[in-house]
Amino acid sequence: AIYGARTAYVGAGAIFLAGLIGAALAPSMYVLVGMRLVQGIGGGAIVAMAFTMIGMLIPANLRGRAVAMISTVWGLATVVGPAFGGGFAQFEMWRGAFWSLVVLTGLFTYFAWKITPQTEAHGRFSALPYRRLSILGAAVLALSLTSQTDDLSERLALFALALILSVWSFWRDSHSG
Repeated sequence: AIYGARTAYVGAGAIFLAGLIGAALAPSMYVLVGMRLVQGIGGGAIVAMAFTMIGMLIPANLRGRAVAMISTVWGLATVVGPAFGGGFAQFEMWRGAFWSLVVLTGLFTYFAWKITPQTEAHGRFSALPYRRLSILGAAVLALSLTSQTDDLSERLALFALALILSVWSFWRDSHSG
């Protein structure tokens, strides 16, 4: 909504591409995991935009087929992807799994720019409650971190933080428009 469909779709491809290149060049496991997070954000945005654009670009009588096609492609990727990556890992060429997708993602991003029509950009965020969701996400993260320590006082502090953030999020939600 902020940037228009084409710009958002191409941006999602660029984020995914940045994650792929970063993962392929990762000097440590921490960087690799971080780049996989970037990849996940880009890939999630690609899928979300694909489904969103069905309503904008596909005639009503073909929308069911378009949804089925996108779902099939992503389902196959979910099944075949780990085996594809495992093949590279088997031969100690795990970076190749990322590099092999760089070309495909680059082509996807290029064609997304060339083919996807630009929709009107609104220049503002949608009505999603980003702040409340961020607070709630922080609460979930704090609660998740309790499993990463054996120190009881740290666990209690994280639990208390999660509780406070949850209450704050729900309070903000109950007082919102």
